[in-house]
Amino acid sequence: MTLLAGLLIGSPAAGADETKITIPISTVRNNSGSIFVAIYQKANWLKPGRYLRAQRVRAKRGTVYATFKGLPRGQYGVAVFHDENSNNRVDTNFIGLPSEGYGFSRHSPRLRKPKFHEIAVNVAPRAYTPIRLRY
Repeated sequence: MTLLAGLLIGSPAAGADETKITIPISTVRNNSGSIFVAIYQKANWLKPGRYLRAQRVRAKRGTVYATFKGLPRGQYGVAVFHDENSNNRVDTNFIGLPSEGYGFSRHSPRLRKPKFHEIAVNVAPRAYTPIRLRY
């Protein structure tokens, strides 16, 4: 076998195993602050500071996008909030519901925290999970 044939047969194409999750976040109501996007594994779902990866995207009225690359293949939950006043936390109203925009991957219940199985997204190798913010 020639060296070239060995390289072609013995190694996968560059980037073949790279994963990517694209998250369009819609209904952003204004340009204030930023959108915080966090990727969670099941064991740490919505535990403060226990996300696998996170990023902030500049808020822009309408739709913004977050992209994560290189995650291990698997199931993940995505949680998003619009930090309008840039205080790095989810503000809540007098009954404990978020007073800033928030959303989750897939469809989630309105008046309680979703369970992981309700919002889990498979990333293998690509995922596209639109999230609509609720205010």
